[in-house]
Amino acid sequence: MALYIGSYEEGRAVLSTARCGEAGKPLCSSGRYRLHGDSKNGPLRISVETWKTTGQAIAYIHPDNTLEFVIDPYDLWVYSNSLTQMMGKILPVTFHRHATRRYRVGKPWYEFGSYRYRKNEIVKTLPEYFSGIKFNLNTLECINPRVDLTSTCNIDKEARKRWLADKRRFVRNLKVRARLGVVDAVFNKLKRNIDTYTSGYDWTNSSAKHLSLVNMMKRDDITNADIKDLIKRYLRPYHVQHLTAEAVTKMVVTRVEDDLQRDSIELRKAYGVFKSEQQSA
Repeated sequence: MALYIGSYEEGRAVLSTARCGEAGKPLCSSGRYRLHGDSKNGPLRISVETWKTTGQAIAYIHPDNTLEFVIDPYDLWVYSNSLTQMMGKILPVTFHRHATRRYRVGKPWYEFGSYRYRKNEIVKTLPEYFSGIKFNLNTLECINPRVDLTSTCNIDKEARKRWLADKRRFVRNLKVRARLGVVDAVFNKLKRNIDTYTSGYDWTNSSAKHLSLVNMMKRDDITNADIKDLIKRYLRPYHVQHLTAEAVTKMVVTRVEDDLQRDSIELRKAYGVFKSEQQSA
């Protein structure tokens, strides 16, 4: 059971029934999703309780009936199982997954009517999510859509060829070094000096993280320093102490392949594959 909010006025009416103004109004039976009104005539805030925070903002409903989503794309991916199900019950628009870590925003699938069987085709026509995307709640139209980067007219074919060639060479060279035991040797050296081991372990989708991987890919070969950086990128000191060299080698190769697929859009931006990104830069 969830409370539906179709406009700013409806949101204010729902918030007026809250027992405690500071805690907000629970929007579902679990109480994880809440509605807040920080000022009398200001925007309404929809938040969610997560393992990271007790009130992470998802969206704001402004007095002019504008809905603005503010949740970070990475956090959207982390909590996607809950958000994709609940947003359509709370708001007139929701998130639709259409690729790894990529979501589009539009009305829930059950409102597609007799065209439900064409859900995937319809989702492709919806605007892609980014933090700050806005909708008019009166018409449910997106106010500030971004250019679809993956459209063929926005792709630089020569840059795409370089990206694909470098990606294949990088993965191939890493797997060759894994079979030759180079990754094992680098890891064992780090393990012997565990007291001075510092990890660059990072769950976030940071630009520095993407740039370091792009720089490795653009080089003709993988050096021991690159392998050392990859190990530090994925392993905390706890892993270095307790995992075997064989397990670490498999982990590094798997994580690199996962990053190349999961962060494909950001990595291709760094390669200049998308023309619209080049123009804005």
